[in-house]
Amino acid sequence: MKKRTTTLLAASLALGGAILGTNQLFRMATVASEKTVVPDDVYPDNVLFANQERFNRLPRETWTITSFDGLKLKAWYVANQHSEKTVILSHGWRITKARMATYGDLFYSLGFNVLVPDNRAHGESGGKFIGFGYLDRFDYLQWIDMVCQKDKQQKIVLMGMSMGATTVLSVSGEKLPNNVKAVISDSAYTSAYDELRYQAGHMFHLPAFPFLNVLNWMSGWRAGFQYSQADARPLIGKSQLPTLFIHGLADDFVPTKMVYELIKLHHGEHDVWLPQGAGHVAAFEEYPQEYIERVAAFLKQHVL
Repeated sequence: MKKRTTTLLAASLALGGAILGTNQLFRMATVASEKTVVPDDVYPDNVLFANQERFNRLPRETWTITSFDGLKLKAWYVANQHSEKTVILSHGWRITKARMATYGDLFYSLGFNVLVPDNRAHGESGGKFIGFGYLDRFDYLQWIDMVCQKDKQQKIVLMGMSMGATTVLSVSGEKLPNNVKAVISDSAYTSAYDELRYQAGHMFHLPAFPFLNVLNWMSGWRAGFQYSQADARPLIGKSQLPTLFIHGLADDFVPTKMVYELIKLHHGEHDVWLPQGAGHVAAFEEYPQEYIERVAAFLKQHVL
């Protein structure tokens, strides 16, 4: 009896420790914060600093939508002299729309209007919990509709980095208007669960069991979705949109092996660029001219 009691006590303590530990991981991964992981602006010594400053000087409007669950979400819109092309940019985890200025400059220089939302629980947008692409995809359907309402002739490109890339890949498998012509994914993960499992081992040296199991359950209970549901794979398998996949071969935040799985599942036309030595969402900074040329060539083939 004593041995059994000791075993039960040890199991209870282990479970309690797992819950406490995973609660901290859940807060870090999912709960909104005023802090960003990386600065909203690139520094003056960055090769893309001039691109950022050029885009930030352009006149812009603030657009607002109300999400399906009642959140006020905001975006910047930069018009480009009656252009019939619009890019919708999606930023990464715990950064804001401001960080997308360099990409905005790229597309503006190619003649696009630029719409840059703050994803839910980021920047100026409302929300307590980060959506990891699972909830955000519904928000992007609304942003697409808003562009189409402004001009029914608009050709739309979806482009995202990291979490934003997984978001636009997920959106690409939804029922979309014919206005949406192409997708560009830079450093996407397959699913939030896979990414958190990788980070649990890579950053925190934690075993997947039981921490990920408890964390997945906790997300479902508190945020309304499980990390395992935030999975681009079922949706990208439905996408026929031309897609450009970009992923640095030196990415140690979202392992490059994830992009191979996404590419394999995509049945539409696609181009792939895996730049040597580029880390997570670092291809533009490491290879600025080639990045612009590859994006421009892809868009010329499918949109321009």
